Amino acid sequence: MFIAIFYGIQIIWERDAGVLAKLLVTPTPRAALVAGKAFAAGVRALVQALMVLVLAAVLGVGLTANPLKLLAMAAALVLGSAFFCGLSIVIAGIVLSRERLMGIGQAITMPLFFGSNALYPVDLMPPWLKVLSHVNPLSYQVDALRGLLIGHPPTSGRTSPCWPWRRWRRFRSPRPCSAGWPGEAHVSPNGSFISRCLIWHS
Repeated sequence: MFIAIFYGIQIIWERDAGVLAKLLVTPTPRAALVAGKAFAAGVRALVQALMVLVLAAVLGVGLTANPLKLLAMAAALVLGSAFFCGLSIVIAGIVLSRERLMGIGQAITMPLFFGSNALYPVDLMPPWLKVLSHVNPLSYQVDALRGLLIGHPPTSGRTSPCWPWRRWRRFRSPRPCSAGWPGEAHVSPNGSFISRCLIWHS
């Protein structure tokens, strides 16, 4: 996020240098120009993530070695970076100034970061901050990356990736739909399965 949110500065620089005007008269679709910037932000984020993963492995952090989960992590990282890059490009098209974009980027980045579950659990937040965390896109990306790399359950309330599956399993099986989720399973005396996560997502 910290890199992608400032990608709009490159758009402003290209516009001031005349490069953007030359690109717009080419047969290249305008959507392809934006998609290229977003993909470039994702590739740069992948390079940084690879460095962090290598450092985590050296420090002995327990990360998954499942190639499918690593591919899913890369996809989530690219999509998240593309989203924030697109947001930066939209802001750059509105403010038309590098200085203004820098100020707005800083004003957006810090609240998004500290208002997410990247540093502390949502359960420890005050009620008003929990509401902001639920609408914070960074919280969902953090949940996805954390769940794929170290297997921790989501902490953003409705961000469980399998909650529709859990609803279906509620009427299909008396067994918990997955293991390792706190406060997960409860079996009533008549044998029907009730899960606390179903209450959270209802």
